[in-house]
Amino acid sequence: MFNFNFDFSKSFAAMQSLVKQSYNWGQPIEGFVQTGAISKTAYKEITGTDYNQPNASPVEEKQPDTDSNRTAGDTHEENNSQPVQE
Repeated sequence: MFNFNFDFSKSFAAMQSLVKQSYNWGQPIEGFVQTGAISKTAYKEITGTDYNQPNASPVEEKQPDTDSNRTAGDTHEENNSQPVQE
């Protein structure tokens, strides 16, 4: 019924090719290693340098301030914006 003999090597090669193109266009590719899309070895093959894991992931760095008591309708004193009234 199902054929589970799928050859993933072509998929991995295609992903590495896409990541290499992104790198050639000047895009950061560390996230591909963090998500497991490419290995640390592939990173070194593409960039010529060893992969150094960052201290915090980009998602962790962009987390909102959870100490605030703001809600979705609150105004922001920083930019004096007003809530939209419908």
